[in-house]
Amino acid sequence: MFNNLPVRWRSWKIKTYYPTVSLRAKLFFSTVVIFALSSCGDKNEADTDQPTDPTVTESFSERLTEVDTAILHPSTFYREVISQGKVASTRKIDVPFTAQGLITEVPVKAGQQVSKGDLLVAIDDFMVRNDIKKLETQLKQTQLNIENHYINLGYQPDNLEGIPEAVKRNAAIEFNLESLRIEEERLNHELASRRITAPFSGVITDLEVNEGAHTSAYKKVCTLIDNRSLTIHFPVLESEMERVQKGQSIQIEPIFQSSEELSGTGRITTVSPTVSEQGMIDCVAQIGPSNIPYRDGMRVNVYIRDAVPNVLVLPKSAVVDRQNRLVVFTLSSEDRAYWNYVELGGENSDSYLIRDGVQAGDTIIMNHNFDLAHLERIRVK
Repeated sequence: MFNNLPVRWRSWKIKTYYPTVSLRAKLFFSTVVIFALSSCGDKNEADTDQPTDPTVTESFSERLTEVDTAILHPSTFYREVISQGKVASTRKIDVPFTAQGLITEVPVKAGQQVSKGDLLVAIDDFMVRNDIKKLETQLKQTQLNIENHYINLGYQPDNLEGIPEAVKRNAAIEFNLESLRIEEERLNHELASRRITAPFSGVITDLEVNEGAHTSAYKKVCTLIDNRSLTIHFPVLESEMERVQKGQSIQIEPIFQSSEELSGTGRITTVSPTVSEQGMIDCVAQIGPSNIPYRDGMRVNVYIRDAVPNVLVLPKSAVVDRQNRLVVFTLSSEDRAYWNYVELGGENSDSYLIRDGVQAGDTIIMNHNFDLAHLERIRVK
C-alpha cells in the first residue's frame, strides 16, 4: 500500500509508526531499575544480619525451676484484728504545788526513779515556823491561866482526874483553848505542805522548777509516772466489734525496729459501749509478760487473734495473683507445676485460709512460683 505513495510520504509514515527511543530515556530507565534492585538487596542483607534475642526463643520446656514443697494438712487459722495503740500508765499525775513561796530545794532530776515519800521540792517555811513559835507561846500562857482557874475553884491542877469534865470544858471555852489548838493543827499542816513529796513510787518527767524561783512561775512541780502498772489504749473498727471481747488475749509488738525480736502479751480489760463519730470503739488492755521496754506514750501494734480450727491454711508465699485471680501451684506426679484457682475464707498478716481450690493431701509448691507456668517442669529441692 505504501509503495504507491511518493517517497517523501513513505518516509513520514515510517517515522510515525516506528518512532526511535532516545539515549537519555534509556539511561533514565536503567538508573531506576538499578536503584530498585540495590535497595531490595540491602534490605534483605539487613534482615539477614539482625541478631536474635535468645530470651525470646526460650520455652518453658527448657527451664527447670527448683522449688520447695509441703503436703497440705488441716490446721488452725487465726483470724486477726490489727490495730495501733498507745501505752499509758494507770498511775500518772501532775504533781501540784501545795503552797506558794520561794523554792529552796530541788533534790531530784528528770528521769529519776523515786520512792513514795521522797522529797521533790522544798518551799521557804520561815513565816510558818515563826507563826508556830508564837502559837506555842500563847498555848503555854493559856494553859497557865487554866491551872490558876482550877486552883481558884478549889481543884488541884496536878490531879486532872479529880476535876469534873464539865469544869474542864467550860475552862477550855473560857480561855479559848480549842481555837488555839485548831490554829496549831492548821500551821502544822501548812508547814508540812512546804515540803512536796512523791505520792507514790515512779519516774519523774517534765521537771522544770529551779531553786530560787517563785512557785508562781510554774504550773506544776513535775509529772510522776508509775511504769510498773501499764495499759494499752487502742481502737477497733465498728465492723470488728463482734470479734473483740473483754478478757480476750492480745499480742503486742513495738512499732520501732530492734536488733532483737520484741513481743509481749496482754488481756483486754475494757471495751467501750459507745462508738465514736469516726466509727471506732475504744479498748483498753492490761499488759502481761513481755521483753518490750515499755514507756508511757509508746506506740505499739496490737494483734487480736481468734482461732479457727481444722481448716486449710497456706502461707502467703504459696499464693500468687494471676489474671486478677489467686493461684496455688501443686506438684503433679510427672514433676510438673499444676495451676489451681483458689478461693479464700480469710486472711491474716502471714497466711490465708483456703476455702476451695485445693484439698488436704495435695503437695503445694511453697516458693519460686512467681513466674511458674501451667505444667512447667520443676525440681524439688
